[in-house]
Amino acid sequence: MRVRGKTGYTLLFAGMLLILSVCVRIGGNAPPEAEPPEDGVSVEASFRQEDGEALRESTVRVSTEEDSVDYQLDGSGALAVSGLPRSGTLTLTVLDHQGRIRGATNLTFSEGAVIDASTDSGGDGHITLKQDTREIALMFLLQEDGTILCALRLEPA
Repeated sequence: MRVRGKTGYTLLFAGMLLILSVCVRIGGNAPPEAEPPEDGVSVEASFRQEDGEALRESTVRVSTEEDSVDYQLDGSGALAVSGLPRSGTLTLTVLDHQGRIRGATNLTFSEGAVIDASTDSGGDGHITLKQDTREIALMFLLQEDGTILCALRLEPA
């Protein structure tokens, strides 16, 4: 295409400005993107024996299908873990100071309308998180038979 004279260049320039202004408006009016949700949930957990005493000198193993991580309980039987899955199942195993299994449970995480934590009759824990939940405080109670009960912790450890 050949442009002739000043009028042709003016029309070409005006057309380019029109196209550019439309592109800027389309991009400028786009709604801001929502922040992506954080991956996982942080759990502050307290571990007790059936008689209420804090578990001491114990390790908690958190296992998913991909890997497993061991956490040493502090002197009050507590630990904090971040990056746990918001959905799916993991296995929680309590080990004594010699590495022997004292108890284990499967924990299933899901999203729902309320925050809840409970243990079913089969001994598996179920944790429900609201969509915006980033942190949750849980209490685990190790029974003499090796089952672990799971509940929300409503008061400080």
